[in-house]
Amino acid sequence: MRPACLLGAALLLLACAGPALATDALTARLLTRGTAATGAEIEVQVEVSWAGRPERAAPTIPTITVPEGAGLRLGRTGSSFDGSRSRWWTNSTVTLPDQGAGPWSIGPAVVTVALAGGGEQVVTAPARVLGRAPRRGLVGQALASGVVLAAAIAAFLAMFRRLRPAPGDAPLHDLVAAVQTAMSADDAAGALELAITLHGRLAEHRVARDYLPPLQGLTERREATRFGGEDASMRTLTPLVGPLLVIAGALLDPEAPR
Repeated sequence: MRPACLLGAALLLLACAGPALATDALTARLLTRGTAATGAEIEVQVEVSWAGRPERAAPTIPTITVPEGAGLRLGRTGSSFDGSRSRWWTNSTVTLPDQGAGPWSIGPAVVTVALAGGGEQVVTAPARVLGRAPRRGLVGQALASGVVLAAAIAAFLAMFRRLRPAPGDAPLHDLVAAVQTAMSADDAAGALELAITLHGRLAEHRVARDYLPPLQGLTERREATRFGGEDASMRTLTPLVGPLLVIAGALLDPEAPR
């Protein structure tokens, strides 16, 4: 059948459909399906419903407002009648913008409806907002995290204040310097003895002792050198002495000579 004949038949059905619809008899809504994300495709359905048979109204393709940079692709249209109420719908797909973050607003959808007996009515389906804006709760969490971080930094600084040497600890500078001098001179045996002494000095500090490696590694290396026939070497000594020098560096006053 020719399109002109179909249009004429539709208008004839509208003319014979019975009493005109009241201006508030038409309702419209916009539905979405899909996960909102940058570049995601969201399925959109615009529905118009009214009391009575389908011939009482003829909705046209709606105008849908989409976010700037989004794409809109029209789909199929259909209708149904449950014996007392008619429902018409049209499907489409909205492709969210490739850039930017949500939330995104889809809609409103404006539908022009031709009414039985002549005339038309415009109905609007409210917009749907997809995605979530930053919530106050998240801001509160961020602030709370900042407070925790600040407290951690304060505790860290307090620990190193406790690690600062007392006035009587001045010889620690000399002991550290002696270890470094022996290692620079490739005097592994001398550096080993000095490192054992340094370990004992560091163990006297109530905080530093918690970070010290076991003394056993140094004493076993000394025994192996004395009685096991092994030669002391910087290659085996450096991993044992290095941690002690790091801890001692935290104890020393930053302005004091190293």
